[in-house]
Amino acid sequence: HIKVIEQACPNLVSLIEEDAPESVIQNAVKGYVAELHNKTPDQKIDICILACTHYPLIENLFRRELPEGTKILSQPDVTSNSLIAYLQKHPEFMEAASHSRIFITTGIPQQASRIASRFYGHVVDFKSAC
Repeated sequence: HIKVIEQACPNLVSLIEEDAPESVIQNAVKGYVAELHNKTPDQKIDICILACTHYPLIENLFRRELPEGTKILSQPDVTSNSLIAYLQKHPEFMEAASHSRIFITTGIPQQASRIASRFYGHVVDFKSAC
């Protein structure tokens, strides 16, 4: 009794990576959510899965456009919940040797740092994966 509707958002990744103004990204999100509504005009959207690694950066924009009460499943939440469940089953990995975070990108570290810092509201310093 589940109906799954896919809505491609082909321009969002490039807009995020190009550091487009929030208003431009918001308009794109608004258009994609409208397309989703057109596919399901008589049905309530219960859950929206943000199935791209970039989309958590603009989750707040999706929240503005989706109907109130729509649950958003986003990769950071799903991944962290899965990791917690895994660590609870494997307590030998619970004690980390380091309590620091390292951010790695296969892209250009300076660009990733600038964009991530903008979206997270604090400095995020990426290193090269290569």
